[in-house]
Amino acid sequence: MKTLQDKLNYIVDIFWQIELKEDLRGFLEDILTPAEIETLYERLQIIKFLRQWLSQRQIAQQLNTSTATVNRWARVLKYGSWVLNKLKL
Repeated sequence: MKTLQDKLNYIVDIFWQIELKEDLRGFLEDILTPAEIETLYERLQIIKFLRQWLSQRQIAQQLNTSTATVNRWARVLKYGSWVLNKLKL
């Protein structure tokens, strides 16, 4: 039985094969539902706004989400792998 780490490594290996932006877009359109795209977009917006020092309450109101969701991503930015801090959002 594959571990979560094994599954993540498999996914990373798949993404690593994609060289062109257009190919990545097509791949994501193929594998993600519209709801998953919306969720991913919201997560990235939360991270973007947190990096702009908006309050968690302001972000929750602006994106019509819960403060618990915003708080979760604030913790990821603080304690996560730091990769999100390097991205241009």
